[in-house]
Amino acid sequence: MRLLEGEERKLTNMKGKKINAYLSHTFGLRVYVRDIIMPTILRMGINTKNPFYNQEGQCLREHIKLADKIENKGVDPTQVATWWKTLSKLNKSIVTGDLQMIDECDITIANMEDISIGTTSEIFYSGCVRGIPVFLLSKRKEIREHPWIIYACSKGKIVETLPELLKALKVYLHKNSTLVPEEHLKEN
Repeated sequence: MRLLEGEERKLTNMKGKKINAYLSHTFGLRVYVRDIIMPTILRMGINTKNPFYNQEGQCLREHIKLADKIENKGVDPTQVATWWKTLSKLNKSIVTGDLQMIDECDITIANMEDISIGTTSEIFYSGCVRGIPVFLLSKRKEIREHPWIIYACSKGKIVETLPELLKALKVYLHKNSTLVPEEHLKEN
């Protein structure tokens, strides 16, 4: 399931640019996406844009650094009401920053296990406004089978497991990039 050594730098979209993927996910999945999904996608030769962390896994925004510290110390989330108030005041910069990242991407990879206004909005913006493929990973049937989700993801794929997501991405890359040999579509 990995590219041959040296191929990562050669993998480009049909316009000759490296493929960029926006990683849409709920706040609660940010560490899983950073530690598991993002490195896997990067190894496939796809650049990632994550609203919480850069490709090296470092926080992009101060309010995320604070959230990570709170969670690492095991602080009860009810004790951080001030943090939430501050976060709500950052709404414009959060939304416009996320939309700008999506605008810079060829595809969106979404991971949604809980109903999320933000993730759903990013899926809609990506698939319906931008018209780029959206690949959704969700174990929840009610999310995968929602008409709006199905429509927004119609150029990509909706899957239930990480191996299914990786396979769908390989198929997409094979059809939409200049270098993904046929043998990479097979499971290793």
